[in-house]
Amino acid sequence: MKRYLLVIGLHIAVLVLSGALLVWFYEREMIFSLVLVLLVIGGVSYHLYRVQSVQVRMVNQLMECLRTGDNLISFRSPYRNRALMQLVKELNEVTAGYRSRLLEQTEMQAWQKLIRVLTHEMMNSITPIISLSETLCEREMTQENQELFQQALKTIHRRSKSLLGFVENYHKLMRLPSPVKQSESLCKLFSELEKLFPQPFVSIHHPKTDLQLMIDRSQIEQVLINLVKNACEACENQPNPRVDVFVSLQDERKCCIDVSDNGIGILPEVQERIFVPFFTTKTNGSGIGLSLCKQIMNQHGGTIRVTSQQNHGTTFSLEFEKQNSSNSPF
Repeated sequence: MKRYLLVIGLHIAVLVLSGALLVWFYEREMIFSLVLVLLVIGGVSYHLYRVQSVQVRMVNQLMECLRTGDNLISFRSPYRNRALMQLVKELNEVTAGYRSRLLEQTEMQAWQKLIRVLTHEMMNSITPIISLSETLCEREMTQENQELFQQALKTIHRRSKSLLGFVENYHKLMRLPSPVKQSESLCKLFSELEKLFPQPFVSIHHPKTDLQLMIDRSQIEQVLINLVKNACEACENQPNPRVDVFVSLQDERKCCIDVSDNGIGILPEVQERIFVPFFTTKTNGSGIGLSLCKQIMNQHGGTIRVTSQQNHGTTFSLEFEKQNSSNSPF
């Protein structure tokens, strides 16, 4: 930052000195020297404009990324200017520190939510088991209450089985392996997805130009399967169900895979909780599908977002860094 300020100060000093020389040459009618000074002023002004315009563009990009919650931002100086490169380096360090602190805060909040959900689910299963066990211990089994004992044991078995399933789902969530990233073709990924969802109302739109993403194919494929499956279930009762999978390019660095449906939508209060582990609105849902999707996207350095409107459908967006993002001017 000090070097950058020094360069800006030197530019301003040169402009001030050139302005003074311009007046001095003008008063003495030294035309040739006057033209040279004007050329110097023009060159210095243009260079200062370039340096400042890059700074403004970086600040605007930073503000836009903070406004949209994009934590993958990074900068690269398009000019071989030591002062500007130093400024870019410091800005990247600041954003990296902010990203780290935000990630720690997000992880802490996620763990707190998970602990609350774990406590709630376990208490829901353990409380009736303890109550029924105490009731059975206090009574002596006779011919008259044999049916009551059987019902109580069936309830204990059902709640115990539910608790076991809950623990198994928790293991699945906690044992997600680290992604093994490779360069994968988006068109090939979509072709495999088409084979899994041949329904006529499911439309998978291939991008006009194939894109290469650094991903773990099996994990991202599982994310897309979960999202398309959820979309099919969301619009299955609609008169004209429709599910679309398509790619949208946000800028030179990022691409987004969108999965949209024309279902009834998701309530705002539900949207806030759909990525919380074990939260579900389905009768037989496990509540780990979207949680796994979010965890997989986090491990890929990407994001998953949802936008929904009542009676107009829902769109889930997977945001990735493009493989050729280093060619961006920032």
